[in-house]
Amino acid sequence: ASVEFNVRSGSRDRPQVRAAVSGTGVSLVVEGPLPGRRGSWLVSARQSYLDLVIERLVDDQVQFGFSDAQAKAVYDLSPSQRLQFTVLAGRSRLKEPEDQIDANDLYVGLNASAIGIGRWQWTGARSVVNAGIMGGVNRFSNETLGGVDLDRGREQQLSVRFDARHQLSPALELEAGGEVDVLDESRWRQRPVTSTTYRVINDYTGEGTRLGVYGTAHWTVAPWLSVLPGVRVDRSSLTDDSTASPWVQAVWRVASGTVVRGATGVYQQFPTFEQVIGAWGTPDLHPERATSLDVGVEQAIGQSARLQVTVYDREEQDFLRRPGIEPR
Repeated sequence: ASVEFNVRSGSRDRPQVRAAVSGTGVSLVVEGPLPGRRGSWLVSARQSYLDLVIERLVDDQVQFGFSDAQAKAVYDLSPSQRLQFTVLAGRSRLKEPEDQIDANDLYVGLNASAIGIGRWQWTGARSVVNAGIMGGVNRFSNETLGGVDLDRGREQQLSVRFDARHQLSPALELEAGGEVDVLDESRWRQRPVTSTTYRVINDYTGEGTRLGVYGTAHWTVAPWLSVLPGVRVDRSSLTDDSTASPWVQAVWRVASGTVVRGATGVYQQFPTFEQVIGAWGTPDLHPERATSLDVGVEQAIGQSARLQVTVYDREEQDFLRRPGIEPR
């Protein structure tokens, strides 16, 4: 599964300002065209005050507040080339009611994140090329009523990505790309042993690089049959491992309104910093691996309904599960 969202571009017609006030927060959006109307800019920000409202209306209630901001600039270098830059930043605060917690329980949780994304796109008659860079940082902490840290951590990431898609012929489209991720992460965690003493149960700092390249094709074998083969190769410096993950998908249009879909592939995931160098980590962990196969039949019922039945099999190998971690 995946989730995708996009910050919309600003107005290219004229500058605009909009503000909104509600019972839980206030927001402001300012936008407008760049000189020559070859681009646009947009800045928005929100501030919640739901936690302040709850504090005055209800006793002994969890309080949560946040503030965030987004900005986006778009500029057309030419009819076929475009530059985009997006910034997202936010901060949140969770506060437990004082009368319902002990001295060593979580009282205040703070989290702050910021992401910057730059992207260049070229669109040709039969090709599309994208290149981008992303930098992100996240910091968090959890404190007790007396101001003692229970958890604190930091994550930093710098990524560079390149993708290209080309329509080789009416029946064949090719796509390929690659990505390099430079990662830095630290975690520190302690828990109470007595009412006045604590024990550190996790403390690590690590950095690593992930490299991945992929290639895929969309081949229309016949008007009633399409095949989508592909492969991805990855490498992680954290575990010094490399993986190759092939897949293939097919769509068979048996008759009007009847479609058979099938897919099989190998999907792999490298272990995280905590799983490798944390307190329960194992340095020589293998990547988690899943091999899946599914076949489905879809039947249209009239113009507005479909009936679909799918069977699947998934085989897992080297999956990570710490004994006793799941509640019973």
